[in-house]
Amino acid sequence: MTKKENIDERLTKWNEIFHDLTLDSRDLIKDIKDMINYIAFSAMLMVTIGVAAILIAFLRQLETRYLAASFIIFSIMVGNASLLIRKWLKLRARYDKLSALQSKIDSG
Repeated sequence: MTKKENIDERLTKWNEIFHDLTLDSRDLIKDIKDMINYIAFSAMLMVTIGVAAILIAFLRQLETRYLAASFIIFSIMVGNASLLIRKWLKLRARYDKLSALQSKIDSG
């Protein structure tokens, strides 16, 4: 086998590898976006649970200690939700660039 044939064979193998990588990257980017959106959903769920704790205490006219406990639950949930939203914003900004690059590769 000549050197030229060897190089052509290697290029063909690399083209196959890059083709497989681009197909896999689409799925990977979609999975990453889904995971990032799950973080936002979790944050909204935490806030909802915190609000529900306070509403239950108010609507059932529970004692002050239960109202205080529900406020603590609300505070913890909102605190955790704010951390999740912060993480969601960071990840979304980071991976939107990757998604834009993938779109650019697909169109060009």
